[in-house]
Amino acid sequence: MGKTQGWGLPHYIQSLQNTSMSKKKRAKTKSKAKKSTSSARRKKSTSMQLEGYFVTSGPILEAKDLMIPIEVREQMDALHGLIQSNPEAALPQLLDLIQDYPDIPKLYNYLSVVYLRLGDEKRVDELVVETYQRFPDYLFARINYAESYMRQENYAKVMEIFDYKVDIKSLYPERTHFHITEFMSFKFLMGRYFIGVGEMELAKIVHSEMQQVDSDSIQTLNLGLLLMKDEGFFQQTLAKLFSLKN
Repeated sequence: MGKTQGWGLPHYIQSLQNTSMSKKKRAKTKSKAKKSTSSARRKKSTSMQLEGYFVTSGPILEAKDLMIPIEVREQMDALHGLIQSNPEAALPQLLDLIQDYPDIPKLYNYLSVVYLRLGDEKRVDELVVETYQRFPDYLFARINYAESYMRQENYAKVMEIFDYKVDIKSLYPERTHFHITEFMSFKFLMGRYFIGVGEMELAKIVHSEMQQVDSDSIQTLNLGLLLMKDEGFFQQTLAKLFSLKN
């Protein structure tokens, strides 16, 4: 189904790209830049309670994360920015980290971002499969692997990857907090899955949940555009897009 095509980039990359709209706004005037910066800082500590769990824009440290040496976590934080500004410089550092710490799934996700920014899509595809095989319970590994089957319209395989669960809390019942990038990426994929199988009402529910958490997200707006079968729904989303550009 053509509507699912074109959204196959790893979702971590999409979460990196979500900052572009706010950057344009901050560039308009110095006062607006200050307001945007202070607003962004406030968002870092924002947490929203949903049914049975919280979605937060702040850092989440699980038990397995605490086992990572603090200096490695600091290196990963620094690499997050370097990946966007200079992926060529980030690449050797990432490869060294992976060699020393091969059991940290986020490093492989970072690496796929670097290769995509360098234009090596073949290596990205290989890493998506490799990461899922090494870390089948890692959410972003599942999402990125499921994307390849979304492009093939193999919706049964998509459900198999997520253990036939369409709710993030059901997928990880032991967790009480999810990062906003986890929530939005999962919901964006599930919304498109529902569109692919013809469940438009369920897709609209997913979109409503995304709006509740981050109505300005490019993922929220993109899902709205895919729901253009409902003319009123499409016009409302389009108006939102135009308001952000102005």
